[in-house]
Amino acid sequence: MSWFHSSTTAVDARNHASAAEIVACFRDETKLLNRLAFLITADRANAKKAVAQACETTLQGNSPFCDWLLEWAKVATITAALSHQDKAIRMYEAMYKDRRCSHGEHVCQLDDERRADSLALILEMDAQRIIAELDPLCRAILVLRIA
Repeated sequence: MSWFHSSTTAVDARNHASAAEIVACFRDETKLLNRLAFLITADRANAKKAVAQACETTLQGNSPFCDWLLEWAKVATITAALSHQDKAIRMYEAMYKDRRCSHGEHVCQLDDERRADSLALILEMDAQRIIAELDPLCRAILVLRIA
């Protein structure tokens, strides 16, 4: 069965992003990734650190599939940004413990088209206004739902 494993590995390697492709993705999508991280951290320096950390984590971990590279970069960036804000987010968690939302659309998942439209809308908005009007937990949820 060694022929089976070796051929599978070769196919998988072709489908996975190379280190150069990973770096290029983070470089080419810097504006988007920094914006997502900034919406969560509310601090440009921490946002840049989160993006850099996400790139390093991606380079050191299992290489994502080429087709999923941007989604992977967004998830890694959001994860890093959340880790930078975990204390602030946890402070607000108790405020929402027993709250319920009457809007049914908040319960369902967005389809790809609605998610892309929502992301585009948020990216066009003034980030400072979003940061001023939403607490860290709400901003984190917003980014997680639309990114």
